Amino acid sequence: MNYAFLGLGFVQGWLWLFFLNGPLLLSEAAGWSIHNEIILLAFLLANSLSYLWVAKKSFGPTPLYSKTLILVTSALLMAAGVLMVKLTAGQIGEIPYVVLALLGAVVAGFGSAIIIVALGELFSLFSVTIAGLSFAGSVTVGTVLFFGALKLTISTAFLLIAVSPMIALLFIVLGRRQLPKTDLNVVKSPLATFPFPRKLVFLLILFYLAGGIFYKLILLSSASLLQESYWLTNVIYCLVIVVAGSCLSRFPNLDLSVLYRPVLPLLGAGFVLIPFFHELSVFLPLTLLQAGFALFDLYTWLLFAYIAKYYQRPSYVFGWGMFLITISIFAGETLFSTLITKLTFSMEGIEKVSLGAALLMMAGTMLFQGKRDSYAGWEAPADIMTQILITETACTYEAELDDMNRESTSEHTTETLRIDDLREQFFLSLELTKREKEVALLILEGRNNPYIRGSLNISNNTLKTHLKNIYRKAMVNDRQRLLDLYRGLG
Repeated sequence: MNYAFLGLGFVQGWLWLFFLNGPLLLSEAAGWSIHNEIILLAFLLANSLSYLWVAKKSFGPTPLYSKTLILVTSALLMAAGVLMVKLTAGQIGEIPYVVLALLGAVVAGFGSAIIIVALGELFSLFSVTIAGLSFAGSVTVGTVLFFGALKLTISTAFLLIAVSPMIALLFIVLGRRQLPKTDLNVVKSPLATFPFPRKLVFLLILFYLAGGIFYKLILLSSASLLQESYWLTNVIYCLVIVVAGSCLSRFPNLDLSVLYRPVLPLLGAGFVLIPFFHELSVFLPLTLLQAGFALFDLYTWLLFAYIAKYYQRPSYVFGWGMFLITISIFAGETLFSTLITKLTFSMEGIEKVSLGAALLMMAGTMLFQGKRDSYAGWEAPADIMTQILITETACTYEAELDDMNRESTSEHTTETLRIDDLREQFFLSLELTKREKEVALLILEGRNNPYIRGSLNISNNTLKTHLKNIYRKAMVNDRQRLLDLYRGLG
């Protein structure tokens, strides 16, 4: 497995322990001259704008994970941000320390955005199954770091968090050295169209808006048990991702859409149950919420990685995707702050906020119905897949045809070889299995289902399964669209 998963794990631990309502942030909150809520909002806003900047910034042909100077600077900014915020504790009423705390949140947000996008670029080079298993490994590392730091003294824990970005940087360097040389020069689409369909954008905003509300509910809760239970249920978050990532690895033809379909009902049920469970029973709604968050985080990360692999600049996809996530969390927390000024923060206030978030989830369940026969529940924007495949094959075939023309004087032989190579490249781009290739080849030859069943000696149900997997990987709904996609290459 590539070392990149270890790098992402240390970044996740850094986020969970400090800037995302972490225990180390709250441990210092009592001594601040401003509310820790301001620190969190400053971090989220700077982080989201940084992702947008990365999406729009052209770093040239070299991927971001290969730009050592930029990565070192980013890691130093993350470490400096933690230390700057730490230095403000106990300095009540001192304006310079307020400025220092806000500046620390901003520089940490900027640095972490670049590091996370670079890690996303590395993940985009993996197959979906390997990426899923790697993400599960990174969450495991982050969870171990989270609970391990809680066993240390405050000073030691802060030192560990300060050096975590540099450790992550080391694993990025080791990870890129593991990449085959061919992976560094993959021909991809230079398209700069917005990479996500509108329905998916709506789902991202809805989910992480509710996530922001939930974070703020935990942060401002007067019940310390709710905060401690939330941190303990991070184990549930980790276990769900490990199981889901293992299933993706065990069953490579499993559609990613199975990850997000239970998410909204899980979150809706969790938000509904929060007001009705007290004391130790709060684990039940928190478990449901953590399971929903886990599945959707895994789904979005793998979806970003899958889409990014077809772009010349993977940072464009991850930049836009992470911007949508962080700005939605920021909006959710801001919305909560607006609501809380009109509500007394009591159990009654928690009930109103939780039920409101539950209604959002239920609305999303009804409004967002991803296509079941398309990859990960959505279809690529019009013509993008065709243009991507054309771009992928153009440079390859130009060189191959030159070689074949030199070696053969037969135009017919050259054309036959070109068609065979075209089909093979088409199958490789879709990551088809050997059996799926055999079925797809007969489809491209115009054969009907009875002929395919007889030729391959398979049952009708088996053929339907292969067809569904082929259509899903090609992000089409039927045979004609698959043929149209292939003919577009010619």
